Amino acid sequence: MATALTWVPAVVLVAAKLSWGGVPATVPVHWIGGGRADEFQSSITAFWLSLVPALVCAVIAVVVLVASHDARRIYGALGFGVLALVAAAASVQWLVDVLTALVAADGGDSRIGAPFLLQLASLAFGLLVFGVAMIGKRDRTPTRDASMTGETAAPTGVQSGA
Repeated sequence: MATALTWVPAVVLVAAKLSWGGVPATVPVHWIGGGRADEFQSSITAFWLSLVPALVCAVIAVVVLVASHDARRIYGALGFGVLALVAAAASVQWLVDVLTALVAADGGDSRIGAPFLLQLASLAFGLLVFGVAMIGKRDRTPTRDASMTGETAAPTGVQSGA
């Protein structure tokens, strides 16, 4: 489940790009003190700079899932949480860039502002994936319990029945 959630930011970013009309040609991508934009880039370049890290994180999550089936749960959950956070932060950055450019086009300035609060959603998403990974799947292998079968348990270090 955590692996699937790590793919969500990239999918949402692509869906937003495909469905959003009227995106400005250039968007602010860097801000200096006081929140003023000092570097602008093509909206398409900014999109790819957001999508590629999200996809890399999603692929790493799949590799982690396949390769580390015996990893300790807390480390695996932290890994998935961080991957999801980075993927979400990268994906949200394009939205922040576009929204800031749209505010500037409507007579505002290109200072970083309310759209940047979307980055907090990245943190929340990373924590959600961490929580899902911590819950995880329990081992459903049936075990034989001596108390249920009426047998007496062997003392520690002694094997019963040869």
